Amino acid sequence: MKKKEVKKKKEDKKVVKSKNSPEVKKIITTLIIVALVFGFFYLLTYIFVGDFGKEDDTKEETKIQYDEILAGSSFSMNASKYLVVYYDFDAEDASEILSAIYTYEAKSDALKVYTVDLGNALNKNSVSEKSKKDPKDATELAISGPTIIRFRDGMVREYIEGQDKVVDYLSK
Repeated sequence: MKKKEVKKKKEDKKVVKSKNSPEVKKIITTLIIVALVFGFFYLLTYIFVGDFGKEDDTKEETKIQYDEILAGSSFSMNASKYLVVYYDFDAEDASEILSAIYTYEAKSDALKVYTVDLGNALNKNSVSEKSKKDPKDATELAISGPTIIRFRDGMVREYIEGQDKVVDYLSK
């Protein structure tokens, strides 16, 4: 009987193997299909995007721009003497002020010029209907239109207000 039982167990094992065989084939087939789909998308990405694995050799150096500042920084610039020009960069007459700034900066004795965009939402707390001509610090700053403030050692030394006066000051 022992021989029959051993023989029967061997047959049972064969039956078990044959039962698992279709499941194994399904798993392998599924894995192959998934690999082909990933390969297909990789190929499409490579074709449309290009060499996405390579680093770009034309890296640009980061440039830090110091000329445009926020109104709250007006009193704390590093230079001992400087001008801050306040105007709306998107206003119709903004190009006239910008041109005057370039003309002023071309002079050999020109002070450092910083600009503040009154249209920038971060500067809204400094924009007011009525200007304050002698602010002691940034919290007192109230600008109503194109304005130049000349600073010396972080204190207001001169206050010029109005489009024409600002352009005249920078152009002379």
